[in-house]
Amino acid sequence: MAGRQFAGCRRGEVNAPAVNEIRNVGDFDLMTNTIAAQALKLGFIGLNVAHPDEMRSYYQDVVGLPLTATVGRDCFFSCGSEHHAVSLHVGDRPGFRHVGLQIAGEGPLDDALAALSAQGVKARLLRDHIPGFPHCIAITDLDGYTVYLYRTAEPAAAPYSGGGIGPVKLGHLALYVRDPQAAYAFYSGFSAFAGRTGWKTNSSSCAAAPITTP
Repeated sequence: MAGRQFAGCRRGEVNAPAVNEIRNVGDFDLMTNTIAAQALKLGFIGLNVAHPDEMRSYYQDVVGLPLTATVGRDCFFSCGSEHHAVSLHVGDRPGFRHVGLQIAGEGPLDDALAALSAQGVKARLLRDHIPGFPHCIAITDLDGYTVYLYRTAEPAAAPYSGGGIGPVKLGHLALYVRDPQAAYAFYSGFSAFAGRTGWKTNSSSCAAAPITTP
């Protein structure tokens, strides 16, 4: 990994939108439209951690995930065939940082970026931003979290050691959100998730479990 700089590894905090803005991303009304990106699976998640050494030991030795890369004190663990599925980033406020979704299509992401921009979704095309994912599109969900969209990833670079639990798939993501219905509209707006995503909602939480083919 020497010599490559990944802007996505910088420490940062979430800047959540105002409550009266959370039903829109850019000029796109999520309550009445479908996002122009067909999500295929949950690819990776990033977590902010206040105790990086202890958390690295936990995910490597207890959970049993292979360490596939480090950038400074940030750590990247594989859980399956792709470069990484879980990343830990040093931050003063522990918690969820970002999520990556694999979307349908082949080749560069210019067509997906154009389609999203045409809908009024604020999106950026990034290169070498996330280790193992050469190209991705960044958008922001309704609670201020970053969602990365990608098509291809580098393969996992490290084998399982045989220690720890050793899961082989990132199965689901659960988030606390301010407006469960709006969050539902956002994530089910990725057309492939509509009808294929299990949701459990209450006044303060919304959980999604994308169903994918192994």
